[in-house]
Amino acid sequence: MDSFEVSKEELERIYTLYRKTVYRMAKTILKCQFTATHITEKSFVLLHNYWTSPKTDEELRDYLLMISAELSLETHKAFTSLSDPDVKEHFDTIHQEILSMPTPYREALMYTLLLKMTHVDACEMMGVNRSLFRVHLYRGQEMLRQKYGENYVKLV
Repeated sequence: MDSFEVSKEELERIYTLYRKTVYRMAKTILKCQFTATHITEKSFVLLHNYWTSPKTDEELRDYLLMISAELSLETHKAFTSLSDPDVKEHFDTIHQEILSMPTPYREALMYTLLLKMTHVDACEMMGVNRSLFRVHLYRGQEMLRQKYGENYVKLV
């Protein structure tokens, strides 16, 4: 069985293509340029370990955004250290639920609930029109409502 190896040129192409997007997500969460830069670099290191077979650009982008969001949220939680264990547990549970959703729903919820982006900014980050964004957001919210009831937003 042949082993898969990513060329330096391909890594540089993906880095050039998605570096600003990954950085923007980390900076939005952390509000700190230095830490966002560190998270961005770490996301690409983790991507290199993940990239063990051929992947589409979209799969790589999804992975980078998911890793960047996870690292940024973990870092943010460490900086703010939620003091109430019940609040932290609910936040972690809903965060994990969002991360397990299909990509369009996950991104729409991450951008609006977790990152507090406007719908216009979220549409731009996702590369979709507002109508499609609203469908993804509604369906993701509906999945959370079914599992956690109407008050899920208070838990995020």
